[in-house]
Amino acid sequence: MTFTEYINQVDPKRQCNVRITKDDCYQIYNDYLGKVIVLLINNIFYSYLLPKDCPIYSKTLYIMDEDGNKKSISCFNFVEL
Repeated sequence: MTFTEYINQVDPKRQCNVRITKDDCYQIYNDYLGKVIVLLINNIFYSYLLPKDCPIYSKTLYIMDEDGNKKSISCFNFVEL
């Protein structure tokens, strides 16, 4: 499922494979823990972390806590084109 499909769902379903591209991101910046990806969902900004210590084959984003640390796995996968 694409990010556009995900945010336009009428009856939202939690998916384990929502593909995020650079075009879907509001902002991307490097942090000491990895890459922070900011998404705009329903007019609210959410920050996700792509840890720099993640395996090369894994692009799964993590929900961040108040201190910017990875908290739990999200349904988003970052696809760099």
